[in-house]
Amino acid sequence: MNNLALFFKATRRYVTIPGAISLSLTIGTPGLASAPIQKVTLREVSTIAGDGLPGVRDGPARDATFLFPAGLALGADGALYISDEAGQRIRLLNSRGMVSTVAGSGNLSATGLSVQPGYRDGPAHMARFNRPAGIALGRDNALYIADSHNACIRKLFDGVVTTVAGKPGDSKAVDGDASASRFVDPQGLAFDAAGNLYVADNGGGLRVMSRYGVLSTIHFKSTREVHFLGVTYANSPTPEIVLVGRGVIVRYDLTTGVDTTYDALAASYESGGSIGSPFQLSAIDSRQMIFSDLHSSNIRYLRLPSPPFVGTIFSRIIAGGRFDSPAENVWYRDGSRIDSRFISPTGIALDGSFAYVADSGGRTIRKVRLPHFRDSEVGLEQLGHVDAKHYEVALIGPSWVFWDSLGDDSLCAMIERDFDRSRRFSRPTRCHTIRIDGAPLSTSEDYIRTIMPYERMDAVIILMQPWKVSEITVGGDVSLLTANMKSLVGFLQPLHTSLALAWSYAPWDVSDTEDLGERITDRETDPFPQTNAAHVLTAQYIAALKGLPITEYDSYADVMRFERMRAAQALYVSDDMHFNVSGNTFLGDSIARGLLASGLSGSRRERSAAP
Repeated sequence: MNNLALFFKATRRYVTIPGAISLSLTIGTPGLASAPIQKVTLREVSTIAGDGLPGVRDGPARDATFLFPAGLALGADGALYISDEAGQRIRLLNSRGMVSTVAGSGNLSATGLSVQPGYRDGPAHMARFNRPAGIALGRDNALYIADSHNACIRKLFDGVVTTVAGKPGDSKAVDGDASASRFVDPQGLAFDAAGNLYVADNGGGLRVMSRYGVLSTIHFKSTREVHFLGVTYANSPTPEIVLVGRGVIVRYDLTTGVDTTYDALAASYESGGSIGSPFQLSAIDSRQMIFSDLHSSNIRYLRLPSPPFVGTIFSRIIAGGRFDSPAENVWYRDGSRIDSRFISPTGIALDGSFAYVADSGGRTIRKVRLPHFRDSEVGLEQLGHVDAKHYEVALIGPSWVFWDSLGDDSLCAMIERDFDRSRRFSRPTRCHTIRIDGAPLSTSEDYIRTIMPYERMDAVIILMQPWKVSEITVGGDVSLLTANMKSLVGFLQPLHTSLALAWSYAPWDVSDTEDLGERITDRETDPFPQTNAAHVLTAQYIAALKGLPITEYDSYADVMRFERMRAAQALYVSDDMHFNVSGNTFLGDSIARGLLASGLSGSRRERSAAP
């Protein structure tokens, strides 16, 4: 028996059913006495079905057992369909907290860890499957099942299971009608708004079965990869199919037929680190996804690029531990998102502000309360996104604007809080995070002039970095910078839109060692602890802009002051130039306070808007 089986054999959990908020569990390991763990309050991650022991028992959610829950599909009535791969069954968790088997049959093996696979259509409770994986509900209210090892797509409707495409024992990629079509290893399933079924066929590529039952293969121009596991449909103004496979993420625009491939292994989330290993995913929209990372046993957020202004991928762990290594994460624990732990999570389904996760290795179904996501609002194209009821602020900048930030810990969140607390504005503040990779001033100006609805903004804050601004100057000459700022003021001022600059610094901008903590520790031996080229350069820019109606905040003094605090937390990611989460909230708070102290006020525009 392997270590995982030993772990579960020694584990007995009593978990809440949907809607409850408490957990009581006893965990033991072989050879050690079990110790009770105190009851905790579940606010972000909870177990809603499964007790962790292997089995196929139906009944109350807290007593039900699974073997390897994998695919998830959420019904309109709140019911959750679950494919149990090793149990060769389709299970249903209803809104009353009861688990039942709705399709599949077969007895447990002698080990109690699997059910003999098979293939049989007919009455649902007599049907047989061979590792049912992805599932999806169609517009006909039928449940479609990727019967992976039978190389078929099966259909559950009105208590009967039928085969709609593929043939057991004939595993190959063949297009055509229902009788001729074949699959290699169907895994993920997703329907689009028109009722077409997209299949991540592991070895066959992206397959699409039209609502008329004809199967075809979509041949990508950006990659030759054909091994895919997860697929999702993003119902956005520009609908897309997004799928993941062996180290790649592919976007397929359903309107234009254009595909784009990202190398997930080579890509980074702006720090040189991996974005994770997406296994199954569910779309918030065409840019934002939530995915299960089977390798690291955690749940992650993914934001894809939006050219021309956002050109990189952003990823952040949102539940199950902060580590890339599975050895650091694998366990079972409910509670807060980061303190929670998963064991090989696979299937994932979104329901508003919650994600349901098939914790396959843990043999449980988990519910994750998602954090608030503040997407990069490129173009602010959503209708009603800017209105007269708020003091509208646009925060424009490079990756600094977004780094390791999901919403409540973002720069924008701090600006909203501090502006509202100042009581200087008669309307509640709403800050829009607008990211432009690299963001030299010329790029920001082009964005404002051509894309952003600047005429409806109360304030535009540009996050500046000395090393980026220096790219648009010649030999330290600030005349070009001044000309750009005069141009911005020229078309914003008549609209009563305030313009503000917030000067920020990378670690190497304020330290010879790229380690502020080390520099501050050795400040007694440094005759000029506050002298560096970046700050001197910024001082030249600030002096050149005197007289222009621009509110400015220079973060240098506040950063240095903070770093001199003996108990100060690190502000930066250790191996990169970006602020970490603590630094993000610090910088947002400092920007807001600094701009308020420098005189930023909404009174001018508010007076102009008054009847």
